[in-house]
Amino acid sequence: MIDNKQNCPVCGSINIMHITLVDEIFGLYRCKNCEFVFTLPRPTLEELEEFYNTELKYNYEPMPQNEKKAKLSTKRLHNLIEKYKPDARKILDLGCSYGHTIYGLKQWGYEVVGTDLSEDACEYALKYYDIKVYNQEFPSETEYSSYDVLILSQIIEHIIDPVMYLNKAVSYLKNDGIIFIGTPNIDCILFNIFLENYEPVKPPEHISYFNHKSIKILVQRCGLTILKVYTESPIWVNYNLLNYLFFSILRRLKVLQAVRKKVNPAIKSAIASSTGITKKSKFWSGVQVIIDYLTRILSLLLYLLIKVVDEKTKDLSYLL
Repeated sequence: MIDNKQNCPVCGSINIMHITLVDEIFGLYRCKNCEFVFTLPRPTLEELEEFYNTELKYNYEPMPQNEKKAKLSTKRLHNLIEKYKPDARKILDLGCSYGHTIYGLKQWGYEVVGTDLSEDACEYALKYYDIKVYNQEFPSETEYSSYDVLILSQIIEHIIDPVMYLNKAVSYLKNDGIIFIGTPNIDCILFNIFLENYEPVKPPEHISYFNHKSIKILVQRCGLTILKVYTESPIWVNYNLLNYLFFSILRRLKVLQAVRKKVNPAIKSAIASSTGITKKSKFWSGVQVIIDYLTRILSLLLYLLIKVVDEKTKDLSYLL
């Protein structure tokens, strides 16, 4: 067991329970008070920057979306903005990765800006979408109170100190602005089965894991009012239920770990996920793409069954 106890990063409680070891570096813990699940030890921001730009270089560049597809993919998000913030003009996407989401929102007429710790992602967004993405956690403080909408999609699970981060994020929001937060639900069927081998459990990439209770406590601690809570698990994306199941099985069998170490013997972290092998492995990148689209097709074919099973496996999405 890793002896690195601390107060819960979300609620501050000292009532922390050890769940399991993830690997020789990280342990998985749960707060008995707010049910927040997190890994210890907590990395530093400098360590994360090094990780994202060395060990977690993206495996392959996805095909850029055309304007029509990008606009269609963000229609639901645009409709929610229209409903809750109809006068919104400026949008900031924190941890925007390649910039697909803000490129889609750009087609709806919004002014968009993003941030990401990956140099590859920032270069991609500028090259293909002509969108400025800052290669850092946040834009300059001169942009405080500048944005109508903040997007934190699949980013809060990457954060060292969620309370500090969300408080900082809110500083960029106008007084009447809104925030979208999306993150995997840790209390789902697959996590209960696979524990440390569950696909989203991959420190130091993912180090903070939420359920309904812990995410509500987090946003309330940051003085935010919840407007809407909903769940989503889109079928035609690479984080569908079958994809998570397949890669969780490969991790349980130690296949991914073996592949990653073989491709890069100098790798610091033994944890391997469907997105964290190596950019140098063309063969594995091809295999990954095949698995990605195969699970998407199977998810469509098994839509009704997946919908039933997925009720406790969906992502959490909060509109604040």
